[in-house]
Amino acid sequence: MKHFEQTPYPTRGGLPIPLEEVDIPTTRRDSDLYENNHHWAWTARHMAQLCITQTIRDLDPLQSRLIIPRHVRFHQIYSEPNISLKSAYNRVHEAFDNGEYLRLGTARNFTLAPITPETIARCDREWHELRKLA
Repeated sequence: MKHFEQTPYPTRGGLPIPLEEVDIPTTRRDSDLYENNHHWAWTARHMAQLCITQTIRDLDPLQSRLIIPRHVRFHQIYSEPNISLKSAYNRVHEAFDNGEYLRLGTARNFTLAPITPETIARCDREWHELRKLA
């Protein structure tokens, strides 16, 4: 496998920009029909460390379906975005206030789940604890 120098994924206001705004080169295998989910906030391991970032990662509007070879190429080009925790925290509250859903599961087998008041309370506790440490 060729190794490519990665470019940091662009952000706006501390959050990843929509996938439609970046150039993703096509691949020879783009005719494949298999898709999977691209989370605008990655990596899974990094985002799972906090409730705030895991919630951002799981927001339905911040996920896109990509044909698998194109998704692989995308991650060869871009390194993970530098997400502002404050922006992520504010976006989680905005999503809750607007009734947005979390997309959980795979591209073909997913569940849309509401953001619960318990999740918001956990994010709030986490945010306040992190602010004390700053």
